[in-house]
Amino acid sequence: MRKRYIRNTSNKQQQDNFWPSFADVMSTVALVLLFLVMIVFIKNIIISINLEDEKNALNSTQLELENKIVILTKTEEDLENLDKLSILLNEQLAALDEQLTNAEKEKNAMDQIILILADTQTQLESIIAINSTELEDLRMKLQSISVLQASIFETVQKSIESTLGEYNDQGEKMVVIGSNANLYITASLVFDTGSSEIKSEGKALLTQLAVAFEVILNDSEVRDYIDSISVEGHTDSQGSVSFNRELSSERATNVLNYIMYANPDLETKYGSYFAATGFSELRPISSNNTTSGMADNRRIEFSIKVKDDNVQKIIEEYLNSTPGIGGK
Repeated sequence: MRKRYIRNTSNKQQQDNFWPSFADVMSTVALVLLFLVMIVFIKNIIISINLEDEKNALNSTQLELENKIVILTKTEEDLENLDKLSILLNEQLAALDEQLTNAEKEKNAMDQIILILADTQTQLESIIAINSTELEDLRMKLQSISVLQASIFETVQKSIESTLGEYNDQGEKMVVIGSNANLYITASLVFDTGSSEIKSEGKALLTQLAVAFEVILNDSEVRDYIDSISVEGHTDSQGSVSFNRELSSERATNVLNYIMYANPDLETKYGSYFAATGFSELRPISSNNTTSGMADNRRIEFSIKVKDDNVQKIIEEYLNSTPGIGGK
């Protein structure tokens, strides 16, 4: 009995000891679970915080990525534009190269043209130098023809003045060479007023003229240039034109006839060179409103006509001797 009692007592004690221990264990377990829950909770909070941070970081990264994508897209567009610009620049560069090549070809062509022009200029300068000399020679020849008449009449004038003197007894000049290079004899030296009959004192003058003209025409070089020697009669404006025309013609004819009469050799050898004509009052050399002017207009005038073919011959000789014109 006692053993049973003791055993029961012992079982009871064991039961009493078991529950506190179990409660402790459960408390401990509960605390551990609570601690674990707390840890999990805290960890979840930390994880949530970390996730939020990661999310923000991810959003930020995504934004940066989107910005970089935008930048990349813009960069790609810029690259495409640069590629297009590069292609365009290359095309322009190729065009410029072609233009440069063409310009160089044109420059070379221009250089050749410049060389040709320089050579041509040298040739032209040479031709001009030659032509200048030849033109001066031509001018001198033509000038010699133009002064031939004055030279002939100066010879006539000197011949008369050396024989008869420069002035007559009335102080009138025997012969005058006018501004047109013609030789004048004042009508009063040869004719009375209104008359065509030669005065005795005028015959000596005309005789000396006849001798002087023969001497001049004996020079073949001079004669080759002379086509004709004209004896012209002129009057003042007094009287009618028809009367003055008849008077001037008669005076010129009588002067020519007397010259040939005074020197028959002149007519025999050179009569074909002479002609007579009357101009009435129509070619005055001074005003007919004054006495002195009318006296100047009453005159016998000698003029020389140069052969046109001689002038033409000189010009043709020049042209034929000129390189690039008529000569070689």
